[in-house]
Amino acid sequence: MYQAVRYEEQLETFLAKIEAGSADDAGRLIAELQADGLSDNGIYLLFALASARWIDHHGPWIGHGTLNMGPMIHASALMDERHKRLAMIQAALYVFDLFHAPNYGPYIQPQMKGVQRATAEETLRDLLKNFEDGTYQNLSENLFVGLYRQTGGDVRDVILRMGIQEYGRNEHKLLIALRTLDLLAVDDFAQYGETLLRPAVQYLASLPKNSVYWDRVQAAISTHGLADHPMKWEGEVDAAYVEVFAAQLIEAEHGTEPDLFGAQLAAGVNLPTLYEALAIASSQILLRSGSYDEHIVTGIHCLLNILRDETVPAELKRPALLISLESSRTRSFKGDREAWLPRPAVAAVQGQSASDMLDAILASIHRDATGLEAASLTGAYLQQGFDLDALTQTLMHESLKVGGPFRALHITKMIWGIWLETKHSTHPSRWHHLAAASAAIARAYNQREHAQRALLQW
Repeated sequence: MYQAVRYEEQLETFLAKIEAGSADDAGRLIAELQADGLSDNGIYLLFALASARWIDHHGPWIGHGTLNMGPMIHASALMDERHKRLAMIQAALYVFDLFHAPNYGPYIQPQMKGVQRATAEETLRDLLKNFEDGTYQNLSENLFVGLYRQTGGDVRDVILRMGIQEYGRNEHKLLIALRTLDLLAVDDFAQYGETLLRPAVQYLASLPKNSVYWDRVQAAISTHGLADHPMKWEGEVDAAYVEVFAAQLIEAEHGTEPDLFGAQLAAGVNLPTLYEALAIASSQILLRSGSYDEHIVTGIHCLLNILRDETVPAELKRPALLISLESSRTRSFKGDREAWLPRPAVAAVQGQSASDMLDAILASIHRDATGLEAASLTGAYLQQGFDLDALTQTLMHESLKVGGPFRALHITKMIWGIWLETKHSTHPSRWHHLAAASAAIARAYNQREHAQRALLQW
């Protein structure tokens, strides 16, 4: 019969402590693992491996245990030592909750022999055929394991292709693909690639596919003759063009965005300008939506990570750009456009220190549920040239306290992505990124009682 996936003896000893633990003693467990000599990165890896072993990812629901850990490692690098502990407690609580959630189990990740065709190319073709069908999840996973072993783990591009192709239907299809790959890039974690990517393949291959979003992307590529069209990978960002095109993307009816992007590529607009417009448009949509639903930007952050990666081939980047506003959150947010809030202006604040400004932003988060005042103050902080990392750290520390593990981790991961986009940006509207983060925290602030489980163990 099937046997569970197993690791080397010492790693199994550490995993056994997690598997015997509970949400009630997450803080003590983390302290014990640290006393055993494990680094914070190593503890995040353990929770990812435990998630892969015990949490079912066949959908339609998605367990975030594997995809949370890479972004939380990166986000934690911006926190002080005390809040790094709180972040890890929230991440641990999330995994323990999933262990006992009836949507995700009982499940155990079995050892797999995998299925291989005569060549890696044939295995890949069969995997993609079954992935696109969506009703052969177990066969798809077996084919993936076979392909992983045939290629020595060279599966990044096929994982990204599947995630991009499904992005229009569900942002999480790409999130679980790319963020698991991000985790594997940390330290020596690539050695666990097969077992950590299997949950991503389970989720990617689940459910019959709705190809309408992917079909629109392919139609735009054909209409504008982009398949062999040279793209301008480099160039100065045209700030005026960004302002105009970002507004067009925001106002465009959902489903027309692939054609808009296709027309820009065909006209020879350089990619840095289009990336900037996409990033600013997504943050402005979140800012004006009145929502704290971070998925409108976190999915786009994944696509921007892919687009900026020089090692990703053009045949993946082209559809990644065109599909970027096809997501379910874009659909729902644009469908509710009449309820959007006005875009805030930078607050007229002069003569305050950076510390005073940070205090003012936090005070506004606590009292104004629209988030618009906090957004305006965030704009003033950044426009006065105060430290970006200090602001990001302040917002992350607050985001960890505004909800239970689901909400806290989602907003914190979003802030990490927004910090990256702010660093990339040269546009005068770059302040909208972290302004949207401040607004999202303010809008979620009324859920802060759900953070008590984590705070009591902190």
